[in-house]
Amino acid sequence: MVPLKKARIAVLALMFLLPFSPFAFSGNWEEQRVIDRSNEFENRMANLFNGRRESVVRVSGYFQREDGTMGVRTGSGFFVREDGCVVTTAGAVEGAGEILVEYGSRVYRAAVLGVDLPTNLAVLRPLAEEQGSFSHFSLGDGQPLPEPTTPLLGITCEAGLDPSPCLGVVCGHHICYGTHYFPTTYLRTSLPSNAGAPGSPVFDLRGGFVGILMASIPQVNGSFLLPARAVRRILCDLLIGGTTQYAYVGLGTRLSRDENGECVVRVDRVDPESPAAAAKITVGDRILAIDDQPILGVAELHDLLFFATPNGSLSLRLLRGSETLRVLVRTTSRQF
Repeated sequence: MVPLKKARIAVLALMFLLPFSPFAFSGNWEEQRVIDRSNEFENRMANLFNGRRESVVRVSGYFQREDGTMGVRTGSGFFVREDGCVVTTAGAVEGAGEILVEYGSRVYRAAVLGVDLPTNLAVLRPLAEEQGSFSHFSLGDGQPLPEPTTPLLGITCEAGLDPSPCLGVVCGHHICYGTHYFPTTYLRTSLPSNAGAPGSPVFDLRGGFVGILMASIPQVNGSFLLPARAVRRILCDLLIGGTTQYAYVGLGTRLSRDENGECVVRVDRVDPESPAAAAKITVGDRILAIDDQPILGVAELHDLLFFATPNGSLSLRLLRGSETLRVLVRTTSRQF
């Protein structure tokens, strides 16, 4: 009887202690963990937004219409230097008779310092009497393109409102949209792009600059971003000389398939008296690599030419028939 009595006592003790055991609280712990992670995400977003919002501005370009009345285009932008230089879209300011930049409760006049037509990017500078010290942030230093599903925070002045946060993710990398080819690979995102949003800076969760919101995709309620690496490349030219310099090679390409069904990039145009013509490149040549970087599609080709040095050189590896050739192309400079 003693062992049975001890067993009953053990069962009663177990029944008493079970509600207080870790197993009983596992559901609550999991719920608390989700809450903690949610709070951490919210705090990170709030800190990032509050730390960057002072650098984001509203940009308004005033134009005279053909009937003599005044029109206005609005967009977003952000400071890239302490002296008040602003990055925005060319569509908001190119050809404007007057440009106003709204910075918190302050409004100042600005002028176009430079425009890059291929990417629709513009840089503004404050007029001499408007100069001061302005909040800005780093554009980074050559990080690779963020992968799909990367969370994003955009800070936008859409609809002429004060800087506001919007959340999304990277959806893909694209060199074209429909039949339109971009000058370099763009990021497709789920960030909305309503009126006034183009020109907004976009960041990842670590606070790193990812790119600039450039255009909307109304069919999927998304947007395209000009990546940070392309922004830095353009700004180097615009801030120094007011114009962009691109390497000119003088050839056109097409995407086709070889006898094995693999995609290949072939030359389908060589401009007369161009660097490509001087290097004896011919129509039909397959481009295998440029500077030892494989060319597997149009995206790799466009990216390499976008970042190529004007008045420099490119080493091309070509397949002509069954013969592999290596040619050196001396690029020239082309302005937009």
